[in-house]
Amino acid sequence: MSQAPTQPPTESHSPAPGLLARLVTRLRHDAHDFGARVRGESDRRGVVLVMTMLMITLLTLLGSAAIVQTTNDIRDSGAHRVERAVYRITEAATMGAVGLAGQMNTKFDDFSNAKNGVITEVDFAGTLLDLKKTGLGSFGRELNSMGKGGFTITIGQPELSTSVPGYQAGKYCFQSYRMVTIGHIGDTKSKEARERASAGETGLAAQVVVGPGLCSN
Repeated sequence: MSQAPTQPPTESHSPAPGLLARLVTRLRHDAHDFGARVRGESDRRGVVLVMTMLMITLLTLLGSAAIVQTTNDIRDSGAHRVERAVYRITEAATMGAVGLAGQMNTKFDDFSNAKNGVITEVDFAGTLLDLKKTGLGSFGRELNSMGKGGFTITIGQPELSTSVPGYQAGKYCFQSYRMVTIGHIGDTKSKEARERASAGETGLAAQVVVGPGLCSN
């Protein structure tokens, strides 16, 4: 009696342990991501990131605006100091020239002609204003951080008045002068923009009447 040939037992092919562990880990990770999306955790993390970036951007803009505002305030303060100082120089020079004309009376015309109708701070020899930047001048220490100051007074030709109430017409005359004073600090025409920005210039006009004096025939 013949027997059928026996077949060798088949071996069962099971996944390798390492592959199976990686597969389980991957499934758990996917399940966690799916649960996070369902619960909205992933979206919240994205919103927090966006909000953080927006806050950083906003703070940066606010800081930049504060720096620009502070810079403008400092520039405005410096311009105001220059404007105030140059106006004081111009005003003092104008009042000084008017006082000088009152003291000289009829001799003021000879003084003006000798100066060709132009008076500067040099002609007052420091008796009107001391514009030295030593801290001991007329402006104290205010000019220390500014440029050199000065002024120019232009005197127009006198206009004669021969008819004045209380004085004999044709014998006593008054002379009326128009004065234009230009005060300055620093060099407004400098090639350096920084020097021009710290410089200033202003002007004042005045009318002074000198007399009475005998009319010259």
